[in-house]
Amino acid sequence: MGCELGLGYALVWLASWSLGADPEINLGDYEVTTDASRLVILQQDVVDRGRELFAGKFQASDGVGPYMNATSCSACHHQRALGGAGPSFANHRIGFDPKTGETFILLDSLLYPGPDMGWEVGVRNPPWLHGIAFKDALNASGIRANEDPLDLDGNGISGRFVARHGWKGRIPDARSFVAEALRSELGLTTSLYPFDPYNPGGNPQEMSDDDLTALTAFVYSLLPPGRDEGDIYTPATIAGLDLFRGIGCTSCHVESLQITETFQFPADDPVIRIDATPTDPVDVFLFSDLLLHNMGPTLGDIPQGDASRGEFRTRDLWGMYLTLNLLHDARTRLTNTAIEDHWDPLVDPVRQSEAAGVIELYRALTPEDQGQLIFFLNTLQIPLEG
Repeated sequence: MGCELGLGYALVWLASWSLGADPEINLGDYEVTTDASRLVILQQDVVDRGRELFAGKFQASDGVGPYMNATSCSACHHQRALGGAGPSFANHRIGFDPKTGETFILLDSLLYPGPDMGWEVGVRNPPWLHGIAFKDALNASGIRANEDPLDLDGNGISGRFVARHGWKGRIPDARSFVAEALRSELGLTTSLYPFDPYNPGGNPQEMSDDDLTALTAFVYSLLPPGRDEGDIYTPATIAGLDLFRGIGCTSCHVESLQITETFQFPADDPVIRIDATPTDPVDVFLFSDLLLHNMGPTLGDIPQGDASRGEFRTRDLWGMYLTLNLLHDARTRLTNTAIEDHWDPLVDPVRQSEAAGVIELYRALTPEDQGQLIFFLNTLQIPLEG
């Protein structure tokens, strides 16, 4: 996953491990694992059908294409596990026409005049999908409670909620995410997205509602990333989480949000269910507030949906193991570089990035402390069976 601890960091960790845990530490304060057992599969045959669709290749007879970036879901979501993030070569490109304000997926199977048309291009790395049911089950009121669009608390960090999915926070739920990917990447239409702009005379529903439900149910069945039990309470992990909290990373990468009411999909004949009540909630350790934040020109590229050039939805960190490439455009495999690219003072001297203050504090840490923070991030996830 691009963990650049290095020998020096490893020696720091070994030394801290030999000291043993502080008996005065409340280990409950460092439990950041989502209880995956709260998700129940009610119709395994539907999930199995969805897995078959996700892993298999669509043919022309299924309606795929004629213009597309891939012929399967797994072509873009497979790193570490089925449903993981995509490699950098699976990045897709989004065109933006500044004259009209329109955005559109650029397909690898078509040639474009590109710059001659005055278009701008943004690059997006396919995200990991594990834990997506828990994300959709979160209370919207709990997400909105972290909004501060006018920065009333004066900490330089605002944030506003638009939607739970997409790098620019455009997509409301997993079913919409799946249907849009089918249409945009594979050229497969559904009742949710019946029009393919690259095949305007084509069949408006090439995938049935039953198969769309099955495919979505499989995505929902992918459990949230767990943690390696051997790493949870080591002194290095505890120190890393303390540093992560202390410099303000959790201002945007909020540790947990709650599910307080039962979520099921679909609503009328559920295949997937997460049981929860206000007195028996599910704590979802997503490490994201799911809000749009302005990251300034260091990360900014094109506007998309309701998001400006610099705005991105806070990435959930609980699945970092499921990608080898970091940030929206997969620009690096190095965690340290991904952190520092949240704000570059040479590119953004007026501090448009809401992360500027946090990154200043991160850069002021000793290399050993930076290594412990990164070590903690790498304990948030373990390999999952695909």
